[in-house]
Amino acid sequence: MQTRILILAANPKDTSRLRLDEEAREIEYGMRLAKHRDEFLLRHQWATRPQDIRRVMLDFEPNVVHFCGHGEGEEGIVFEDDSADTHLVSAVALSGFFKLFADVVRCVILNACFSEIQAVAIARHIPYVIGMKRAISDRAAIEFAIAFYDALCAGKSLEFAFELACNAIHMAGMPEHAIPRMVRCPGPPHEPLIPDQESTEEVEIPVVASGGQPAKRETVVRGAVLEVANLQEVLSWGWKPYDLLENVVALDYETMAGLTPEFAGEVQQWTDLYVEHPDTWRLIVERSTHRIAGYWHFVPLFESEFTKSKQGNLLDSEIRVENVRCIELPGQYDIYFIGFSIRDAYRGRNSLRLLFSALLDTFLDLARQDIYIRGVCANAYTNSGVALCRSLGMPRLCGHTVHGDIYAIEFPALFAEPIFRAYGELVSVYLRNGTLFGVGRIGTSKRRRKCKTN
Repeated sequence: MQTRILILAANPKDTSRLRLDEEAREIEYGMRLAKHRDEFLLRHQWATRPQDIRRVMLDFEPNVVHFCGHGEGEEGIVFEDDSADTHLVSAVALSGFFKLFADVVRCVILNACFSEIQAVAIARHIPYVIGMKRAISDRAAIEFAIAFYDALCAGKSLEFAFELACNAIHMAGMPEHAIPRMVRCPGPPHEPLIPDQESTEEVEIPVVASGGQPAKRETVVRGAVLEVANLQEVLSWGWKPYDLLENVVALDYETMAGLTPEFAGEVQQWTDLYVEHPDTWRLIVERSTHRIAGYWHFVPLFESEFTKSKQGNLLDSEIRVENVRCIELPGQYDIYFIGFSIRDAYRGRNSLRLLFSALLDTFLDLARQDIYIRGVCANAYTNSGVALCRSLGMPRLCGHTVHGDIYAIEFPALFAEPIFRAYGELVSVYLRNGTLFGVGRIGTSKRRRKCKTN
């Protein structure tokens, strides 16, 4: 069965002229040269009005919908009216429209300025949606479109096509390669656009631990390339810290049934902590879309908050910058896990290993700077959280006064676990400084918002 691609173009007479005919021509020319050209069917719709898109969608039933034209951010995408003037269609209207065609449409490309807001809305129903974060030049938009369909018609995945298209802008010497954004619909991974072209199995990519750590850890889960991201990388995507934490908190609510604001805390609260202490968290994300697949976050607390957490009395909403120790300074720290979570769509051996590896890499880097973890504590908010804590040999201390179970252990006691076998340097550093852990309040730590292994 052929994959049907619909190109919608709109350039109302009261807007600046775009080279939409060139974009469509180059896409069609590339398809004619592609090795899988017989597996694709292309159709154009020019001077598109709302009624035109409705009719062509009903008649053609495309799998890929490509819009080229103008975007006006929150005001909407620019279509034409009966007089060939501007007719703006909102994100809500577009989302509702594509919801009706979710059984056939696999991908929507909004090759228009400021179209990210519409992409996010449409992605509630469509597996893959591409929009533009900011204004993009005509030339960059055309380069993106040509490379995207070159890859797609060569049998590559949508994610690969997106990355190649962004790279094409970069290769052309334009600084706009970070403007396109791919948004994926929440839920399980989707089948490839062209069946059997790429594997969707979980594939393990070997990584080097300890003395020769790679600059970037990655793995593949069901066809999605996952990698570790820190604050610097998140900012390079054009995200603001607040945007990041909105996504993290949304993941919390998605993975933990019954989560309340009392436990989840506020977005601004966590934004302050993430920026102030960037070594206390990491994400694992899809490389092509930057969708967060999972994350961990811990906080080093002062003694009073640490004791309160061990007793199951600390709420995550109470954790603020002023009661978190500055882990950037040499010393010994008792840490309380705010979260350790992986989305259901990415659950598997490799994603869990990647998340753990990012954590142990961080602990090793801290130890090299004479910063040591002494006690570890978590509130296992879910059954998966309980299973993870028990799997690591962490004893249960008590129930949390509101929800969950408190688990804690001395960090060096975890060295017997198999996952530490690849971290000889980390174990050696701690063993060389063993006297550090023979005194004081070792072992139990705080309550956590949830040991989010959900």
